[in-house]
Amino acid sequence: MAVGRYMERQRVWEWLALGNFLLGGAGGGLYIVALPVQASGLNLLSQLSAALVVAGLLCVMAEAGRPSRAVGVVRNIKTSWMSREALFASGFILFTALDTLILPSMTLKTLAWASALGYVVCQSFMPAAAKKIPAWNTPATAPLFIALSIAAGAGITGLASPAANQLHMINTALAASVLAVGASYATWPGATEYFRQALKREGNVIYLAGGLLITALAAAPAMLFSNQTAGLLLITGTSVVKYTIIIRMSYKLPVLPPLEALR
Repeated sequence: MAVGRYMERQRVWEWLALGNFLLGGAGGGLYIVALPVQASGLNLLSQLSAALVVAGLLCVMAEAGRPSRAVGVVRNIKTSWMSREALFASGFILFTALDTLILPSMTLKTLAWASALGYVVCQSFMPAAAKKIPAWNTPATAPLFIALSIAAGAGITGLASPAANQLHMINTALAASVLAVGASYATWPGATEYFRQALKREGNVIYLAGGLLITALAAAPAMLFSNQTAGLLLITGTSVVKYTIIIRMSYKLPVLPPLEALR
């Protein structure tokens, strides 16, 4: 079925949406990694993490066009991953602010960590729920985006706190996870012709493979790459993968394919 000629990209989620996935995802991932490894300057990293999440939310507000639309997002907690994302993001920002600015507490840190994880998970399920975008609506999309966000957060942790305990082991595990889930995403057996076309068009498969390869390099032995170098690799590779899927592969299903496509 010749579908490639009739596919066009969606125009609802574009660069501002990518900004949310990059900034917000990395912000949530930063806290998820920095707290367990007790990274040096944890207080500042916590504030940076919250700032990145806020920046992501501002991208969402700008994408919505009017603040009232963004406020309306929180009304659909039961059915909308975007609403759940906003809820967990608000909790994370609140708990982080209380912990870093008012009353440092392990209880608040634990609540902030759980909120950051919930935020990253909900954000990752947002594109997976887009049924009309074949490259987003796959079983591997959410796990891939979760791994990408946490890996990006580990990358920032490595840049800011290169001597953090066990960070290299975490980088290796995350890089391997991104590579494994990314490969599953690209080769999943239930792929439709529309998904395969999105992957093949305009060299998208090269971009995707390149991003995965850059990320995978962070798993190299510690004697080859420092935590800072591995951090740069993680941030760069994960950003390329998210850019490829959110921007380059965002072809939508045709409402009514031309008859020629069915011949």
